[in-house]
Amino acid sequence: EMGAEGGTFDVTVTANIPYHVSSTPDWVTQKSQKDNVYTFEVAANMKPADRSGVIVICDDTGTCLPCSVKQAGAEVYLTVEPEKVEFELAGGTTDIAVSSNDKWTVSSSASWCEVTPASGEGDGSFTVKAGEFRSEGTRSATVTVKGSSGSSSTVTVEQYGIVPFAVTPLTVDLGEEGGTFEIKVTSSYGYHISGMSEWISQTSVSGKVHSFKAEANPEFAMRKGVVTFCDDEGTCLSVEVRQAKHVAGPGEVDWSKEFYHRSLSMLFTSVLDGYGPVYERAIKAAQSKKPGKVEKLVLHFMGDVYYDDLYFEPSNTLMSQYGISDRDLVMDGRHVLKSVPWVTSSIEDIRDEIVTSVENLESTFPTVSAIGWESSISGNRLTVTPYIFVKEAGDYKYTVFLVEDGVICYQSDHYGSTDTYIHDGITRVAVTSVSGEAFKAYSAKTVKSKKFTVTIPDKCVKENLRILVYVQRAYGKMQKISPSDYDGYFIDNCSSGKAGENMLPKVVTGTSGGNEDATEGNPINW
Repeated sequence: EMGAEGGTFDVTVTANIPYHVSSTPDWVTQKSQKDNVYTFEVAANMKPADRSGVIVICDDTGTCLPCSVKQAGAEVYLTVEPEKVEFELAGGTTDIAVSSNDKWTVSSSASWCEVTPASGEGDGSFTVKAGEFRSEGTRSATVTVKGSSGSSSTVTVEQYGIVPFAVTPLTVDLGEEGGTFEIKVTSSYGYHISGMSEWISQTSVSGKVHSFKAEANPEFAMRKGVVTFCDDEGTCLSVEVRQAKHVAGPGEVDWSKEFYHRSLSMLFTSVLDGYGPVYERAIKAAQSKKPGKVEKLVLHFMGDVYYDDLYFEPSNTLMSQYGISDRDLVMDGRHVLKSVPWVTSSIEDIRDEIVTSVENLESTFPTVSAIGWESSISGNRLTVTPYIFVKEAGDYKYTVFLVEDGVICYQSDHYGSTDTYIHDGITRVAVTSVSGEAFKAYSAKTVKSKKFTVTIPDKCVKENLRILVYVQRAYGKMQKISPSDYDGYFIDNCSSGKAGENMLPKVVTGTSGGNEDATEGNPINW
């Protein structure tokens, strides 16, 4: 007995007269004879059924003896290729290859999916045919190939019906530099591009995926374009292409213009500190005397279990930077005001000291920086990209804060405590490092920018939020105005504007400007 894989075996003959092999099954071959030993080879059985045969050996007198040979059947196998077939709505035919050592039959689970022939044996093939499908959606069928010994394989057949006309995406957002983008079309009908904005061009098509290229935006404003597709049924769909505005580089800034200067009054206070409102009245008085020249940043360095809504913990970092430990007013990061508010008559003294500080800085250190930014709000996320323009080489820092106006909260006041005090310029979030993002301008006429994203606290009223940016300039070899000037940097310029909006300084060619449009006597009010 032999296994399905076949092999060799020997037969020994005992006789005293000549003999020979008379016959063998067609799947058995005599390989050799040595003396009275015959070697036979059995071929592999490729079919699943067992088989048997007889080797007949006869002598010269005509006497014959049989030798029975039995071989097991092969293991049954049945596979199909491919295992999945897809048809478009027009239908068609596909051939399926069958690899098997068995007899097999073919059947379909759906009448729309026809198979021919319905049977076969061993290696072979059959054809799957689908007619036209004029409905929306997809229909499926299963074709089963079953062997006579119980083995089986299946083919999944899917046919796609009418596909509604659609384009994706419906909106495309690009940076000012432009670039490439793709639009995918789905449709059972023919279609064409009926129009597109002049700054958009098609570069290639692969199937129903269209590639486009947008030119760089030369304008200082966001622009919108369209790519419109129309199908043969008359339906048209447009994709909106939105492109960010152009941001000026060094070559697009009028460096000959005088950069409009603002001073920053940095007030450190708390709700339990009655000096804060006195300082604020003095700042307002200084703003009236120097319109458009003074910004206010309020940092509450002391929290309280009942009145901690205004507390800004990073205030301590700035207090350390300027060497203060109590409520104080720091002008332009240079010095702490000498006047100490106590009675109403001191408001004028503080006002005059603020005004003197503004004029002193402008006359001693002419402003060399201008400030712009782009900003947007999505949910509770604020994205800010500040742009710092500096005329002179040197070391700089810039700091971006999110501040809030119109915050109604308790405030101790020398004029009487109140629960309805309106706080303006309250620091909410440090968008950058509190101490400033440092950079070196290796040459004159440098532009620096960087993108930041922060979370807006839930307590904030978005409509009342402003972005406040100030630029610090290293003293370098410049003489400090007085020994009371602090740190190695002073605030060269600052500016603020509504959060979620964009601003470019007036010195940038082709823009009407933002807060930089302010002039003395004609301030910008938010």
